[in-house]
Amino acid sequence: MGSLIYLPSAVRRGFKFVLAASLVASGCSKSPAPGETKQVAATSPDGSSNGSGDAAKPDQPEFIYATQQTNPTPAETEANKAWLERCARTAIENKAADQLKKANDLQTKEDFAEARAVFKDFVATEIELYGEQSPQVKAAKNRGVENEWLATLSPDDIKQLRECAKIEGEAAKETAQGHFQEALNKGLQAAQIYRRLHGDNTAEYAKLVLFIADKYVLLGDFKTAAAAYQRALDVIEKTEGLMSGTYASALVTMSGMWMNLGDFVQAMHAVENAKSIVETLGADEASSIYCQMTLGVIHKEVGDMGGAQQIIQQALKRAEALGPNGTALSAECLQHLAGISYRQQNFSEAEALQLKAMELMQQAFGESPILIGCRCRLARIYMQTGKGAQAESILRGAIPEERQAFGASSPLVSYSLQYLGELYVSQHKFAEAAPLLTEAITIREKGHGPNHPAIAELLEPYATALRGLGRGAEADEFIARKQTIDANTVVVREKLTSTPIASRPTERR
Repeated sequence: MGSLIYLPSAVRRGFKFVLAASLVASGCSKSPAPGETKQVAATSPDGSSNGSGDAAKPDQPEFIYATQQTNPTPAETEANKAWLERCARTAIENKAADQLKKANDLQTKEDFAEARAVFKDFVATEIELYGEQSPQVKAAKNRGVENEWLATLSPDDIKQLRECAKIEGEAAKETAQGHFQEALNKGLQAAQIYRRLHGDNTAEYAKLVLFIADKYVLLGDFKTAAAAYQRALDVIEKTEGLMSGTYASALVTMSGMWMNLGDFVQAMHAVENAKSIVETLGADEASSIYCQMTLGVIHKEVGDMGGAQQIIQQALKRAEALGPNGTALSAECLQHLAGISYRQQNFSEAEALQLKAMELMQQAFGESPILIGCRCRLARIYMQTGKGAQAESILRGAIPEERQAFGASSPLVSYSLQYLGELYVSQHKFAEAAPLLTEAITIREKGHGPNHPAIAELLEPYATALRGLGRGAEADEFIARKQTIDANTVVVREKLTSTPIASRPTERR
């Protein structure tokens, strides 16, 4: 349905990850496997029994495969052993989680000396779980280093950090209202405080830089965003390690930046790496679904509609299974499916999907600036279903709204300009269409560069408008440019679809 600006997930919906793998408890289910005989005697791994049908004594463990047989089979003994090991590991993981929470609470109270001792214990527990050279231990040690940095700060420095947190909160509110330039300014102000206090190698600073990078994306400055994302990744690697939720979140948002720059292969690699991290950590289902949906979006943007539809429909099914917690995800999946239907010229289906997506968006976000773009996409569908007057009314109202909400140079504005320009071309109002399409091209070229598919989709209606104004030679140049971009997109699509979709993992491992 036309390329979209790939909004950072932290802005769109909130991309949730666990803090570290050590905080995820695997559980100690003792349910017998299907077909197992009812438990009547508690047996120990060596086959001994307490000799009665009663539960084991308080100082004796119960086992999964306690059956009517006095002596368990080798398979049952192995299952009991595995269960005991799993329970022991879960206990250690819970211990690590408690230690980290206690250390964070002590930091909040500015008791850095006591936090130091707790962080030391936390590192020892992480070593027990993952080994000395693991990413988890690296992250744990860096938390201790950050605590030492906090301990060196003066009361005035601590006061500045509190002010920094307040500024970051204000920046988040500006983002929610669609005031991305104001949010960026506040984010940069907070980052300056961190640098002044020599805290620019901390995990919190990395998260702030990710926030700043997201704002550059929303304002269409993708090259600056790329540099900011890379800086954040470098700090996250040092502080939390490559196998962390924060690193995965950064990779997903970076994938949107790569798409905006036209490097869809790099975008695919970023998302696949993020998905692998998320599922290895055992993070919440929503994060895995978001990665899967983003893979589908990449396929959609290079023209692989069949593959995109399959992947996004699978993501939608998983999102719907989350119930209310999956509302925003379901809405986003539906909107992308509407875009696929539009490109397949199934406009009635596109309209139904887009309306359902907007209904769920409203439930998830309320009256958010995000809905302006949703209405614009609905207007484009209306242009194809004989509702031109409704489409024009929506788009003419959306352009000033978006300029006020996002800034006149935001790539988001270019889509309402494009759609209204396309409507006027279809009505042979070429003099009205040309300046709208010219402005859309200018905005998009500034962010995407000259050879992005998002530029190509503007060139054909613009060429039609130019021909209608008697500027045929210029029109031919733009059509030739579109053909070059389209040919490059085909090459990329072939690279991305060389591995059959069916052979790619789409469910959680």
